[in-house]
Amino acid sequence: MEFQSMVNIDFRLIGANIVNFLILVLIIKHFFYDKINNFMQTRTDEIATEITEAETLKAQAEGFKAEYIEKLGAIEDKSREIIKDATLKAEDKKSDIIKSAKEEADKVLDRNKVEIERERQKALEDVKTNIVDLTIFATEKVIKETLDKTKHEKLIFDFIEEVGEVK
Repeated sequence: MEFQSMVNIDFRLIGANIVNFLILVLIIKHFFYDKINNFMQTRTDEIATEITEAETLKAQAEGFKAEYIEKLGAIEDKSREIIKDATLKAEDKKSDIIKSAKEEADKVLDRNKVEIERERQKALEDVKTNIVDLTIFATEKVIKETLDKTKHEKLIFDFIEEVGEVK
């Protein structure tokens, strides 16, 4: 029973505290409730506005992102097209260079063929002339007399032409 004296409930003190609390709530409500309520409402409105602005900015950012991705795709397509065009131009240039080189080589080959043919004709003429001179010289030695050189040359050239045609 000793413990009963330690726990002591004073209902008057509890009632006074409740009355003091209610008076404090009424004073706060009377003087500060509207200010607090206005502050809270203003803060709620600001937060709602910020959320709306954030959502708007997010939507804009999504739009910019989509536009950026689209432009990036267009740039990639354009770069592929540029590379393709450059490759085609390079192939055309390569073909032109090869064609030009072949034409030049054919021209050189044709010139060389003409030059070779000219040299061959010149060599044949030299050989014919040498054969005529040698034949005349040999005939003179055998006959021991001088023949009419122009007549003799004509006979030898005719003979050489006939031999050349037979081959």
